[in-house]
Amino acid sequence: MNKKIVNIIIGILIVIALPVAYLIGYNSFKVANSVDNNSNKLQHKNNYINKDKVKEIVLDHSKVSEESIRDYSAELEVEHNKVIYEVSFDVTNLEYEYEVDAVTGEILLNYKEVVKDYVVTTTKKVTTTKKKTTVKKTTDNKISKSKAKSIALKHANVKESNIREYEIELDYEGKKYIYEIDFEFGKYDYSYDIDAITGKIINSKKELED
Repeated sequence: MNKKIVNIIIGILIVIALPVAYLIGYNSFKVANSVDNNSNKLQHKNNYINKDKVKEIVLDHSKVSEESIRDYSAELEVEHNKVIYEVSFDVTNLEYEYEVDAVTGEILLNYKEVVKDYVVTTTKKVTTTKKKTTVKKTTDNKISKSKAKSIALKHANVKESNIREYEIELDYEGKKYIYEIDFEFGKYDYSYDIDAITGKIINSKKELED
């Protein structure tokens, strides 16, 4: 009698364990496959337009000459399962940023803004542009990087003159444009995610430096 009960229990455990093992194995396969796919996308560069073509596309769209630009960069990235070129460059007191589909050459995002503290040198005087304002962009109206910076510093209750290693980047996550901000103050590292449209703080973190 006892042996029959033990066999029944073993049978039940096997029935339960098999689906669980299958789900664990399947999910592990999906994660590994997703990582491999993103890696493969960047490796198969023969499928993408080259960087010279990307430069031609953005310069034609921005109506500027190659001789007038500076600090040009174009990097391949994978975002939302799509391979894009992230392009940035400066022309006089304007900063341009583009996202270009690496396969079709379609411009997915572009905007330009006035560079903060851009110095114009002449034979008579030096003029400094103190305020950074958004000039034109094809996306929704975003707050400026300087405004996002002031929001983060106000929340952290620190002064701009006291911070170190300040960085800010505009990113697109979850159908939102977000400013990612990092800086150091005292013995702490600060990190902020700020909604680029509303200025709302989405996430903030304060950690002791290693």
